[in-house]
Amino acid sequence: MEAHDPSITLSGDEADPDHNINTVFYSFLPSQNKMSRRGSKASCNSLNTGLAVDDIIDRLVSTEYNEQDENIVPIFLTFFRRFMRPCELIDQLVERFKHDGFSSSPTAQQKRIYSILLLWLSHHWNDFYAPRARRLMVLFLDHISKHESYTPICDSLAPLVIREPPSTDPDSCWGLMDEEQPTFSNKKDSGYVSGTFHLLLQQTPPQSPREDSVPRLPRQRYVTHSESEEYRRAEFAGGMINIDASNTPYAPSTLTNASNWTSYISIMNNFRKQDQLNLKTIMGTSDNHIAKQLTWIESQLFSRIQPREFLRYIVSNQSSSNSSMILASIAHFNFISSWVATLIISQSRASKRANVFLKFISIAVELRNMNNYNSLMAVLAGMNNAAILRLKQTRQIVATKKIYKQFLSLERLMSTDKSFCAYRMALRASKGSGIPYLGIHTQDLVSLAEANKDFRPDGTVHWDKYRLMGETIMSIMKFKHPGYKIDPDLPLLLSIADCPVLSEDELYKKSILVEPKVNTNPNSRLKELWLRLK
Repeated sequence: MEAHDPSITLSGDEADPDHNINTVFYSFLPSQNKMSRRGSKASCNSLNTGLAVDDIIDRLVSTEYNEQDENIVPIFLTFFRRFMRPCELIDQLVERFKHDGFSSSPTAQQKRIYSILLLWLSHHWNDFYAPRARRLMVLFLDHISKHESYTPICDSLAPLVIREPPSTDPDSCWGLMDEEQPTFSNKKDSGYVSGTFHLLLQQTPPQSPREDSVPRLPRQRYVTHSESEEYRRAEFAGGMINIDASNTPYAPSTLTNASNWTSYISIMNNFRKQDQLNLKTIMGTSDNHIAKQLTWIESQLFSRIQPREFLRYIVSNQSSSNSSMILASIAHFNFISSWVATLIISQSRASKRANVFLKFISIAVELRNMNNYNSLMAVLAGMNNAAILRLKQTRQIVATKKIYKQFLSLERLMSTDKSFCAYRMALRASKGSGIPYLGIHTQDLVSLAEANKDFRPDGTVHWDKYRLMGETIMSIMKFKHPGYKIDPDLPLLLSIADCPVLSEDELYKKSILVEPKVNTNPNSRLKELWLRLK
């Protein structure tokens, strides 16, 4: 029996769908490049012109290195459903695979196509929601399984193809879907299996390779406090991120919905003893440790964001549950911003407010050192809330401190000037673990999507649009690896999660209370007095 080709044996990293997506398909490129059989003049031209779908596929499967197409595989797999259906892509790839014939070992182009299928099946299983797409893959594997030298390819792809069908297709909100053929509607996938691959199906357990390694996300919730009567839990982003405490029973919070929090807070009174304890915990914990815990929460959210979620968020008017991790990240950003502003404004004396403000400057410096730009921006947003900006007495005290210069430096770093030019330069220079400021990158994607049509007037695909959007997404996703190595501190996380935050209106009213407006108009002074007695 012929030995398996070692060049197509999966390593541990390659089998892991969450590993850096680039490392997989570039490991299949031969040392001496070979021209694709269908390479056309049009498919080699600059991306300044539109491309036919056939030409895009040529570039996708080409084994000739082209710097312009360095990231074409992940970009294509992210966006292709804007201009073609999954079944159409399978047909194109299978046709090219079969064109090279079946010899003693797979050709370079066949290895390339195999790597594309591997990544596609691993990362976008929902594209195979329609039975027809799964049937086509089963037929393809059944065909190549009859050739011993192609057994490694079949062995690698089979577990991905015969696992439990996807229950939903979250990308149907923006992408083309397969139309089921009536002649196949009453037949099962297994009815199209024969020969060697049929035996393989009987020996291979139909399960997802990721189901044991990736925990299931809880259903989205709209609370930041646990409602359990048995276990205490620190929850963030509406329950998307949570960590259980000990088995000690506790009295559940009465604040069960973000919209109801303010009903239980009186801006005329100081915070409850528990809230003061939360502040005491924050003030008594090192800046670095707090920054690490904020980064732990942020990294948990960031690591779960997949490239296509940005598309779902953009196309579905930024409100679909299909982009839940993007929405969760936004909700958490707003919570941290409100949390910072609330802790500052809750102090009745200017000196105490200044101390809390200075504490958050130190935390912000640590976040910058950790390359956690998203949490950094959230903290700065809280410190620059309108209710905080007007606190002249507080800011006068802060401005006398040496660390205030670092605060001004951080503000320049995250300034909107020249489309966040300083931040973009810092991000490009960042090494190791990091979390980009998602707000500006999401806006970049929205601008690219709205400013350019999917197709050019001649009917060709505006591939340059997708390339630019894809490069934007990849510039974000690359920071997933390496991840942060931080152990969660449950008591501190609970302290943060349990802190009620004030609404924008309440923050401003509280701001007026602690530092009233200076106004000589009698009517205005009476109005302020009324507000304070309200």
